[in-house]
Order: sequence, then C-alpha cells, then structure tokens
Amino acid sequence: MRRLILVILGILVTSTQTNGFASDVGAVVAPMKTEAEECRYLLNLCTREASLRAKFDKAVGSEGALAAGNAWELVAADLASAARAIRNKHAKRPACFAKCAALKDAPAFE
Repeated sequence: MRRLILVILGILVTSTQTNGFASDVGAVVAPMKTEAEECRYLLNLCTREASLRAKFDKAVGSEGALAAGNAWELVAADLASAARAIRNKHAKRPACFAKCAALKDAPAFE
C-alpha cells in the first residue's frame, strides 16, 4: 500500500510539472523550420492558456481555484517561453502574435 501511494504521488508530481507540454519549450521551438509551424504551436498554447484562464476565473473562491491557477500558470509560462524563443528567431514579431490575446499587447515581444 505504501509503495502504491508513492507511485501515485510520483505520477501526480510529474504530470503537474509538465502539464502535458515539454518542460523546455525552447527545445520544441528551435528545430521548427517555418514560421507557420511556430505559429501553429504558439496559437495552440495560446488557446490552452485562454481556456485555463477562463477555468481559473470561474473557480476563484472555490476549492478548485488552486489547481486551476496552477495549471494556468504552467501553460502561461510555456506560452511566454515559446513567444520569446519564436521572437528571437525572427527579425520582427510574427503576425500570429496579434492573434493571441495574452501576447497582443505584450511589449516584451515587440
């Protein structure tokens, strides 16, 4: 029984740390050859971030607020890392950044 609990805890810790995404977003973005690939990846993260932010907003004040907030923070961090890595690969900000509400007015990615 003790061993089972340790295994379950290990799975939970691992799954919450990565949230289903690569822990090193730069390593995911670096080999992408086209801006279209990068934008697809970025907009996928953006959609996830917006969805989790909405879940968090609904959960505020409830028991699920902490879990929702943690999930949102992880994806938001991945989104920021991806945006930074993509922006560093190009001379100017890719147009797809404007399609992501979280990045639309972010001066850090100009």
